[in-house]
Parts: sequence; structure tokens; C-alpha cells
Amino acid sequence: MRQDTGTDEIPCADYATFGSAELAAHVARALGPGRVCLMANHGIVVLDPTLAAALRLVAEVETLASQHRHATAIGAATVLDHAELDRLRARFTGYGQPRKRR
Repeated sequence: MRQDTGTDEIPCADYATFGSAELAAHVARALGPGRVCLMANHGIVVLDPTLAAALRLVAEVETLASQHRHATAIGAATVLDHAELDRLRARFTGYGQPRKRR
């Protein structure tokens, strides 16, 4: 997910009361260099320059969360290491696009 989220993992910020400076500090710490994090007992935070792009990223994170929930419901999900994630990202470049004819 690095291209969209800025990180390979989606961190979860510690819980604090909504609207509090404490929650804001937890979110800032969890985001780090990334653009998305979950807030314990609250929801998701996404940083993006446009609302449309932010909504696309939220939908992608929600889809991945649903897939993970389903996978773990039937057993342990396989967590991919950083090297495998890099290989997958490289293979997704142009994935599903028609090849150019020579």
C-alpha cells in the first residue's frame, strides 16, 4: 500500500477522548510519515489533497480491512514481509492494462 498510504502497514493510534488534544497527539504519532491511520475506538484518518482522493483511499483501506477480517475468521492470515510487498508493487505496475503492440 505504500504508494497510497506512505507506509506498508496501517498503524492504530492509541485511544483518547474524541476532540481532545491527547487524541490529536496520538494520531500525529501514529501517522508518522504515512497518510492513513486508524484511531482506537473511533475510525480512520486519511490525509490527502482532495476529498475524492481521500475517499478512494478510505474505500481501499476499508476493503483491505474487510478482506483481513474474513481471512482471519477462517484461520491465520499470512502477513507479507516488506520484500514481498515490494515485489507485488512492481508487478502491479501496469497490471490489468493492455500490452502495447510492437
